[in-house]
Amino acid sequence: MVNTINLRGRQLKTKGCKADLNGNQVVISNFDLTLDGSAHSMESVGFDLKGDRTKRILYKLYVIQANNQSLSYHLARIELDANGFDFFIPPDNAIYLFSEIYVEKDGTIAGVIYNSTDEAPYSTNEDLKKLPPQFNIRIDEGIYEREDSKKERVIDVQDPRT
Repeated sequence: MVNTINLRGRQLKTKGCKADLNGNQVVISNFDLTLDGSAHSMESVGFDLKGDRTKRILYKLYVIQANNQSLSYHLARIELDANGFDFFIPPDNAIYLFSEIYVEKDGTIAGVIYNSTDEAPYSTNEDLKKLPPQFNIRIDEGIYEREDSKKERVIDVQDPRT
């Protein structure tokens, strides 16, 4: 299963992004991406998820930016150690971790697409509790104005210790 979570407060925004898992293949539709006010069209991308019966595998899909400012993808297939850690270093030109997908030894697939769009409600911590156990993600929901949940606070809450 591949879940999509919608994060707010990002310099990167997407529009029209959809992801599907068909068997062992992930397909991400073409979509529009706005980065620092500049619009880009991202082509659809698909890739096969190849597992291993002796190791957990983690796929990471990055959006990368070349010197000429064009955006593309970089897919990494990472074999995790016995404790579930990886020693992968992202590419220098990676600007956004778009997706993480685990393939467990038994073939189970669990993944997340990290989206940021105004097209859908933003994910809350209650939503994130429903993710597969591989993803222990929480949002600091307190950084947003109480009157306007889409606007970040200008002044941080005072630390009670000061």
